[in-house]
Amino acid sequence: FLDLFLMDSKKSSQLYLGWYNESKKLTDFNSSKISQITSQNTQGHFKGQQLFNDKTMNYFLKTIELAKQNNITSVFISYPVSNYYDYDLLKYNISRDRFYAEVFKSVNSITTDYDYYDYYSLFFNNPEYFGDSNHLNYLGAENLSKTIIWNIQND
Repeated sequence: FLDLFLMDSKKSSQLYLGWYNESKKLTDFNSSKISQITSQNTQGHFKGQQLFNDKTMNYFLKTIELAKQNNITSVFISYPVSNYYDYDLLKYNISRDRFYAEVFKSVNSITTDYDYYDYYSLFFNNPEYFGDSNHLNYLGAENLSKTIIWNIQND
């Protein structure tokens, strides 16, 4: 019964290897709908908020400290977003460069022993890899995973 339940559950929720196999594509929407979705995502994340949450940043920095204490090299990845999302960041005067400068200023005060992979604009020309303006669907997730593995193995 459990196997049957899991199989049925997998089909209905598209759960695959611990993540939801999101199959929708940003290209399924017309440009007006894409703009609306993107604006909602961007405003929802950033409007009226500080650059980053202090509590979250403190936990993040404690994690970096713990890694350093245990001789673990941290790996940072800038997640890909669509060019629509990037456009809205500019439209709402949200500086990605400022954000990362502040984050890495804090990180560098703890350690400079880390790897950083910047995939922010990797899929700007591949809207079919996004379920919405800033979340990859299964195609994008699989391509990003392959890219990360290749880059780490070839560094």
